[in-house]
Amino acid sequence: MPQLSPNQEHKLRLLTLLTLAATTTNNAPLTYSNLQSALSLSSPLALERLVTDAIYADLVTATLNPAKGLVAISSVTALRDITPGSVTSIMASLDAWTGRCDAVLKELEAEVKAVKEGAESRAKEEAMRASQVKKAESAGK
Repeated sequence: MPQLSPNQEHKLRLLTLLTLAATTTNNAPLTYSNLQSALSLSSPLALERLVTDAIYADLVTATLNPAKGLVAISSVTALRDITPGSVTSIMASLDAWTGRCDAVLKELEAEVKAVKEGAESRAKEEAMRASQVKKAESAGK
């Protein structure tokens, strides 16, 4: 893999932290040592900085407990991946949206057709009037 910039490494660590936090239950709190290992961080201070960055970015709601070496996550922002089982509801929403789009298109096509027919009718009436005016002018001469 190519070498990552410090910003890229930081973002990757934040995303990994979110994934770990989202899959952890209250019964299995995140430990400093496990997080340091999973995030390839060299010290507890680096871990605390990363978690603090995630808190200030509103990615997680968490508390740090350095004395016990625990990170207690109480909420995690929505992840970038869809949740398992949500594909069905997403497909249903997209199908409903497609149906609404089709209905609007049909209405627009009907409106365009009505406008065209109205324009053709007005054009025929104008042509008839123009023809009648010419006939009247010719008869008057």
